[in-house]
Amino acid sequence: MDDKTINHHVAQLHSILKTMKTTNYRNLLNIQKLNNALKSLKEGSTNKKALSNQTLRSYISSVKHFVNFLKVNRRFDQELQQDSLERYVQRLSDLSKGLKKGVLCEGWQREEKNAARLPTQNHLSSYTTSDVRLQIKKKLEIIEKNKEMPSVTKSDYLNILGYFFIECCLDNANRAGELRHMTLTEFDSGVRDDDDESLVIKVKQHQTYYKYGPTILVFKKE
Repeated sequence: MDDKTINHHVAQLHSILKTMKTTNYRNLLNIQKLNNALKSLKEGSTNKKALSNQTLRSYISSVKHFVNFLKVNRRFDQELQQDSLERYVQRLSDLSKGLKKGVLCEGWQREEKNAARLPTQNHLSSYTTSDVRLQIKKKLEIIEKNKEMPSVTKSDYLNILGYFFIECCLDNANRAGELRHMTLTEFDSGVRDDDDESLVIKVKQHQTYYKYGPTILVFKKE
């Protein structure tokens, strides 16, 4: 388990204990107190948003990791019985399974919401023929021709940045995170394709790297 994952679990355990209004980790081993804390987290409060069922399952997973830690490192708390910890892990699994239906419902609701937000053909046509896009392309052509940066306003700079961002996303059908997390080292290490004069870049930091490895971004010459 890497440091990022460990810190993630620790933060969730702290959040549960804070909700319980205690610092005693033993309270994490009380299924009733844990269930009440999760209910409070799900309902949210005036200064904190309500947590989804999927996030609550992640919290339960953090508690399970902690219990497994206690099972392996018996010196941490020698009063705890191994058979009790085994039974508690099973109760945590049952608690997590009880949230599965809610997770599936949230997944469908999220898919419907995302589908409603997808750009339509009319949106894409409006963008590709917009005056702003044409002005940016002309400005970039001037920069390439003169090999020097003309004076640009803050608005121009943001428009150019947005242009690159949108064009790359449309070409690659990628998440925004791949572009946001791409490093200069990864860009400089990109492989040029002589056939279509494009640049192929591997980006490591993205949402599904742990499962699929680096994602591929292709930058066209234009």
